[in-house]
This record gives sequence, structure tokens and C-alpha cells, in this order.
Amino acid sequence: MKTVVKYYGQLTDITGCESEEMNGTSLHEVVANACHKHPALGQCSFSTAVGSRIVKADVTLQADQTVSFLPPFAGG
Repeated sequence: MKTVVKYYGQLTDITGCESEEMNGTSLHEVVANACHKHPALGQCSFSTAVGSRIVKADVTLQADQTVSFLPPFAGG
């Protein structure tokens, strides 16, 4: 299944794009495929969101869901 992946902040510089399609039926698979395609991404700290929800565990993806890679947050 194809999933739209969006990159934010410095992650767009690392991947060279703001979004792309990635194969995967689970969040773990999508993250692994993105890190394989963009090896420098695997060296970065980032959070992931499915839709508008930040997730920390692996989840099964549904059709038309978007996965976002978010850089570390700072501020106060």
C-alpha cells in the first residue's frame, strides 16, 4: 500500500523533499523504508504522526492516512 509521507523542518533538507509516497502497511515499515531511501534520516531524532496524532508505537496504516516525520520540538 502506498502512503503519503510528509517531512518537516530540517528533515526536508535531509530528504530533499517535503513529501513523497512510500510503500508500507505499518508505521514501522514506512519509517524503515524512508530511512533506507534516505540513510541520513536514520541518524536523526524525529517523531512520527499518523494523521494528526503523534504516535510512539507501531500502528497498522489504513488507506488514505498520511505519515508525518517531525523534527524535535523546542521552545516554551
